[in-house]
Amino acid sequence: MVVYDKQEHCCDVYEIKHSDKMVYDQTKHLIDDDKIDLTESRFGEVRGRYVLYRGEMKENEMGILYRNASEYLKGLPNTAMTEDIRQDIDEEDGGWNHKM
Repeated sequence: MVVYDKQEHCCDVYEIKHSDKMVYDQTKHLIDDDKIDLTESRFGEVRGRYVLYRGEMKENEMGILYRNASEYLKGLPNTAMTEDIRQDIDEEDGGWNHKM
């Protein structure tokens, strides 16, 4: 998952896991230089690398922060649909016309 900050043109990248254990293999995409280069070419500098999982918050030896998925979700802002997105819904066919 990539969380993009449009104003700062930077991002954070996440691996999402179902485990409650810290395992080195969980970070393989977060430390893959080719994937990071591709991400940065589109979304700007990667400022943070995270694993969302079911365990407690910890940091590994590579500086990747493991965050509890439930706590992460509870900390998100209200994601109610904004008016500009709501206007992009085509009510005639019930489909989305929103261009991202």
